[in-house]
Amino acid sequence: MALAQAFNGGRIRMLVGNVLALKHPDLAEQQLSRLRRMEIPEISPDEATVQHTLRLVTTKKVSFYDAAYHAIAIAIVRRGLFVIADKKYLQAVGNNDHVIHLKDWQ
Repeated sequence: MALAQAFNGGRIRMLVGNVLALKHPDLAEQQLSRLRRMEIPEISPDEATVQHTLRLVTTKKVSFYDAAYHAIAIAIVRRGLFVIADKKYLQAVGNNDHVIHLKDWQ
């Protein structure tokens, strides 16, 4: 399944690296090194997570990319939290216990 493959093989680290390099190039090398040392396991989404992703995309009219991360945050731990800086996404999904704006995250 394509979605499952997207979350394997270090692609999340690549995506984080992309954002860091673009938004904080002075910190990118140090922060990516810290991320590698954390050895955070990457998961393959199960069918329920894929369905939740598609439901967010179709009902809230948000990107598949953002919806997938949101659904995975919920799936990892029922109290998972998706931290995002995209105000449009937050407005689209509404008040939700599993999503928070970056500026409000501790």
